[in-house]
Amino acid sequence: MRKVLLSLLVAMGLPTAAWCADGDTFKMKIAEGVEMTFKVISEEEKTCQVGEGWYCCIEDYTGPVTVPSTANGYTVTRLGSRCFNGSSTLHVTSVTLPETITTLEDLVFYKSDITELIFPNSVTEIDRYPFYDCEKLESVTLPQGMTKIPDNLFDHCAIKSFTIPSRITEIGDDAFSSSGLESIVVPATVEKIGSSAFSCCENLTHAEILNPDAELGDFLFSNDTQLSSFSFAEGTKTVAERMFNECMNLSSVKLPSSIESIEDYAFSGCESLSSIEWPEGLKRIGACAFERTGLTSAVVPSYVESVGGSAFCYCKNLTHAEIPNPETKLGGSIFSSCQSLKSFSFAEGSKIVPNAMFTDCRQLTSVTLPASIEEIEEHAFANCESLSSIDLPEGLKIIWNTAFTWTGLKSITLPASLTSIGQDAFSCCDNLTEIQSLIVEPFEIDKSVFGYSGNVETSIYETATLIVPEGSEELYKSTPAWNMFYNLVTTGISQPQVQTAAGQHFTLDGRKAAQGQRGLQIVKQADGRVVKTFIK
Repeated sequence: MRKVLLSLLVAMGLPTAAWCADGDTFKMKIAEGVEMTFKVISEEEKTCQVGEGWYCCIEDYTGPVTVPSTANGYTVTRLGSRCFNGSSTLHVTSVTLPETITTLEDLVFYKSDITELIFPNSVTEIDRYPFYDCEKLESVTLPQGMTKIPDNLFDHCAIKSFTIPSRITEIGDDAFSSSGLESIVVPATVEKIGSSAFSCCENLTHAEILNPDAELGDFLFSNDTQLSSFSFAEGTKTVAERMFNECMNLSSVKLPSSIESIEDYAFSGCESLSSIEWPEGLKRIGACAFERTGLTSAVVPSYVESVGGSAFCYCKNLTHAEIPNPETKLGGSIFSSCQSLKSFSFAEGSKIVPNAMFTDCRQLTSVTLPASIEEIEEHAFANCESLSSIDLPEGLKIIWNTAFTWTGLKSITLPASLTSIGQDAFSCCDNLTEIQSLIVEPFEIDKSVFGYSGNVETSIYETATLIVPEGSEELYKSTPAWNMFYNLVTTGISQPQVQTAAGQHFTLDGRKAAQGQRGLQIVKQADGRVVKTFIK
């Protein structure tokens, strides 16, 4: 009944204030033939907002709009949600706001045709997405008293350029996300930049952050596909998490010597980034920091203290890698699925081959393990189908589950120092035909250790020959699952000696041994004698 009376009073040109309550709506003529809808915020304080929330404040209109400072005796202090929402009947080209406006609710100008907006200095609060899908927006002037660019202010709008005022100290989350920005310079006055502030800006080609101490949120320039270079300010200490994630055209990055940490996923998916110059102060490379990049070489400096899991995984162009400091803490899967990596040498003093370090490195043919290696962790060389041989050092204690599953190994020598071999450690190695064990007193292993070859009908126990020290045959024949080997022979040496020998070297099946090949061999010496010797 109240709304009916209000409508009658408005039609008669009579005052309505005495009849309104909080939340009531009314219309007022703002121009010839143009009525605007208002909603009472507080009857007691005599304040109202433009629009009733989620509905256009004007119907059937195209052109500029001037919002009045008062409406029917109420001070206009707020723009309601979607009040200038672009639609088939409303096409607002510009909006002039009074100095009474303090607040904008979300999506105020959603899909509108405005090209410019000057916020009055009275505005203190702007809710999310005010210019969402404003495809013609070119210029915005912020209130003089505003020191933070609000969250989502320019999210999904067409604005191409914006000069951040020197009074701004903070940029909110997603402030310019998915906007039309082509260039941005963040002044030295900005102390904090929120998450995804400039992400998904497909036209952004140039960006600078002048304050090296600014707190940076994650995903800062993520998915900015046209950004090709970036230089950090001297004094910057951190490359933020996912800062350049999926910046596919990023090819040049300058890191000052002050950089101490490259956070997780910092350059993930930067497929055009083929090289990086490591800063002298770098201590940490985060997980997946360079995954799926175009790096061709990864020589981790000796002063780096830790490299996170999957730091260089899926780098399809990576052909060379080094980690010279054995004390550098390594995560798992560091070089996983680096299809072009062919060789790797561990530093002297290294004790562990980390979990899945080379999984799916299908071109890996050569790995050098120093005598200090004690453990080879799970999946370390899984699916390295080109790895036909590897020298396991004396001193190796544990080979974990699936460490060599689906590799191209043809033969393997197990050192006497081994105390444990995990499940499926050598399963599905199609080419494995010779296993030489130097373990005098065998320990029990799971039957999956030398389980199925590529042909699931046949196991390695059936196709490979197990060679054991003389005097240990019966122990092997009574110990699971060593006792599953069909072909178990002895070395003829009760205590195999690791040595070198001059002469012509042959494998046990009469083939000429490759230069540097390890294991039990037949050696034809210069004096004509033939001896059976274990070569290291």
